[in-house]
Amino acid sequence: MRRGMNKRPPFENRWTSGRKAWRWHQELEALGVENVRLRLALLDAPAPVAFPDPDIPPGFIRDWLSYCDRKVRNDAARWRVAVVLAAALAAAAATLAGWPVIVRAL
Repeated sequence: MRRGMNKRPPFENRWTSGRKAWRWHQELEALGVENVRLRLALLDAPAPVAFPDPDIPPGFIRDWLSYCDRKVRNDAARWRVAVVLAAALAAAAATLAGWPVIVRAL
C-alpha cells in the first residue's frame, strides 16, 4: 500500500475524504492562498477563473481558506509568545547579573 493513500487534509471538511480531499488540498496549496481567494471571489463573475480541478466545491475551498487563516494567526501568536519569553529571560538575566551591584548600592 502506498503512503499517499492514507493522506488527509489537515483540516475538518464535510465535502469528501481520502485521496480526493488530499488531491484538492495539494492543488489549492500549489495555487497559494491569495490566488485561491481571488479565484473564489471571481466564481460568480461573468467570466470566472477556473480552479485546476473543476470538481472542487466552493465549500471545500472556504474551509481550506479558513484553515490557512487560522494557521497564520496561530503562527503569529507563537512568535509573539517566543519574543515575550526571550525578553523576560533577558530581563531576568540582566537583573541577576546586576544584583551584586544593586545590593552594594543600597
